[in-house]
Amino acid sequence: MILRAARGRLSFSQIQILNQHPLKRLLFIAITISFASCNVHERKNEEGEKLSKLYCGSCHQAPRPSQLDKKTWLLSVFPKMGPRLGIYSYQGFPYEVNRNSPGLPKNYYPDSSSISDDDWAKIVNYFYEEAPDSLNEKYSPIDTTLDRFEIKTPLFPNETPPVTCLVKIDQKKRGIYIVHGTQLLLKSFDQNLKKIDEAKLKTVAVGLNLPDNNQSGLLLNMGALTPYDVTHGSLQKITVDKNLKIHLGDTLLEAGLPRPVHISVGDVDGDNNEDVVVCGFGNFTGELFWLRNAGNNTYEKKSLRNLPGAIQTLLTDINNDNRIDILALMAQGDEGVFAYEQQRDGSFIEKKILQFSPVAGSIAIDLADFNKDGYPDLVYTSGDNADYSKILKPYHGVYIFINDGHWNFKQEFFFPINGCFKAIAKDFDLDGDYDIITIAYFADFKKRPEESIVYLENEGKMEFKPFTIPQHSLGRWLTLDAGDLDNDGDDDIVIGNMSIGPSNLTPNSDWRKGPEFLLLLNKTK
Repeated sequence: MILRAARGRLSFSQIQILNQHPLKRLLFIAITISFASCNVHERKNEEGEKLSKLYCGSCHQAPRPSQLDKKTWLLSVFPKMGPRLGIYSYQGFPYEVNRNSPGLPKNYYPDSSSISDDDWAKIVNYFYEEAPDSLNEKYSPIDTTLDRFEIKTPLFPNETPPVTCLVKIDQKKRGIYIVHGTQLLLKSFDQNLKKIDEAKLKTVAVGLNLPDNNQSGLLLNMGALTPYDVTHGSLQKITVDKNLKIHLGDTLLEAGLPRPVHISVGDVDGDNNEDVVVCGFGNFTGELFWLRNAGNNTYEKKSLRNLPGAIQTLLTDINNDNRIDILALMAQGDEGVFAYEQQRDGSFIEKKILQFSPVAGSIAIDLADFNKDGYPDLVYTSGDNADYSKILKPYHGVYIFINDGHWNFKQEFFFPINGCFKAIAKDFDLDGDYDIITIAYFADFKKRPEESIVYLENEGKMEFKPFTIPQHSLGRWLTLDAGDLDNDGDDDIVIGNMSIGPSNLTPNSDWRKGPEFLLLLNKTK
């Protein structure tokens, strides 16, 4: 796929050396490209650029070469992308695929290529020549003197490493719920962080909806902790009494869901029954859909987007017609924010509000009116780095997009945070504007560990001052929730420690010996 020189054959000894030594392989290909493509470079790789937009842009936003370094494009991304077009080798080097991956659809990897070897070479050549040797990193300092919160932890060290894949604040009962992903336990704690109860789960739970009244809520079971395409997800009834005792339903309301990672609960169709919007993230397969509550614990599935990558939804009324609409964040290739506007007949029309690069690592959204014009603005976090390009990316972080009143959005703020995973906007300091709390699961743990927890205090005019807490290195933070735990009028924060998982950088501390979660108790009031 890459270069004109690639048409030549390598000797068997050359292939052996390059297969055994990836860096030598990279250097060899780089030299080959350099010699073979001077004329193409003079033409600014116009053919390669056009072809990349044609093939790469057919199913998602065409990425820019500048978004990754040369080595990552050449050795990580293209070997994964080529087989999807039927390209299984380049310059004599095989692009390896696992045709036995769980959930892999039939004919996912085509038997014949949809692009010629020459055109594939032009695309690779274009990206390689235009990509930088490394990405520039420019980061703002983070103040370590945050004193707005009192930091509390449950007792630790633990019997097993913390694998916290869910945290939830229950404002009504003044409790905290967490899920341990390998022990398969749902635990409840009171506001003093004393463990009250625990319940054994069928699979890993990642979502919890508890109504304000004492009626039963819903627990979302994802299935396996490892991200495979297995359809073991389910919904389960749950009640928690006033003493924080947990009672799980004996039967599953819905089973066989495609790796669901998030639910939003609300009366979508206006029939006074609580419906459920489900993000079936998937890997090769997945789906965004909603379950219409037909009563008697039965649901009718209605598809919204039959593609993998659904990661979060928000229920809101986009067009002020008194009907619930759905705002969805999609990852896995065609990354972006999609609006699903409900029509008079109950159907939904999809509109793409924002589109992001497939290497963006979209992970979370929130709504808050930052400029106080009466229209909700969008907080967006980019930072999922468990993909084919496991390098630090200076465009990871938290963004604010301002709503013009017609759900057209313009970026007005960005704070870079490597591997930023979630952000919640609330008026934590009670000064009348929105502040932001963020966590980073793929932070730069060597050079910039303080970015793993960042509190952005709103100073007005879209200016935010970044703070962190001394305990930022106690864990690896995956989950986040905020709410008024102690009922004193200001919002507190709970952050969960997922101490195991993929890591591209060795940490300076042992997260496995850290707490299951942190409580940031707000001292504003």
